[in-house]
Amino acid sequence: MTRQAQWYFKVRKVLQPALQITLTFGGRYNMGVTYFETYLQALDACADVQGALGEEWVVHPPNPDYGYESTPRNAMTFACMGVDGVHYAILAIDDGITDESPVIQICPMDFSDLYQVISDSFLMFLADACGVSRRTMEEVFATEGTGKSALVTFLKERFDMSRLWDEKRTQKLELYLRYIQPRA
Repeated sequence: MTRQAQWYFKVRKVLQPALQITLTFGGRYNMGVTYFETYLQALDACADVQGALGEEWVVHPPNPDYGYESTPRNAMTFACMGVDGVHYAILAIDDGITDESPVIQICPMDFSDLYQVISDSFLMFLADACGVSRRTMEEVFATEGTGKSALVTFLKERFDMSRLWDEKRTQKLELYLRYIQPRA
C-alpha cells in the first residue's frame, strides 16, 4: 500500500467518529464538517469522480505531499491540470483546514509566479467556478448533507475553471498569499 493510500485510510478511520484528522507527516489538519470534507464524502460515494472539477483532474484522495518542492507544506492537493505539474490545493491555516481556508493554484514550472490564489474559500471556489451565488452553492451542500447525492452531479454540470481567471478578481485575493508556508 502506498504512503498516500495509508494516509487516506487513516483519515477515513479517524474522521468518521471524531471528525478530526491527524497526519503522521505533513502537519495536523483539523477538519470538522467543512465544505471540503462534505466534498470529499460526496466523491467517496461517486463511482466516477472525474469531471467533477470540469477539465481538471480530481486528486482523490487529496494529497498533502504532491511531490513538488514548490507545493506549500500546509497545502492539501485536491486537483491537477495534468500539464507542467500545475495543481490546486486548499491551505491549512493555523494547522487546520476550515471553511475559511483559501484555495491556490501551484505552478511548479513558472518560477517567477509559483502561486495564484484562486479563491478565499473552498465554497466560493466551487460557487464561482460553477457561476452561481454563495447561497446557491450552500443549498447544494445542504441537500448533500441530507444524504441525497447532489454535489458531484451539480459540479459535473456546471464547473468551469475559466470563470476564476479574472485579473481584478485575482488581484483582490493576493492578500491570502501570506498563508502559504513554503517547504524550504
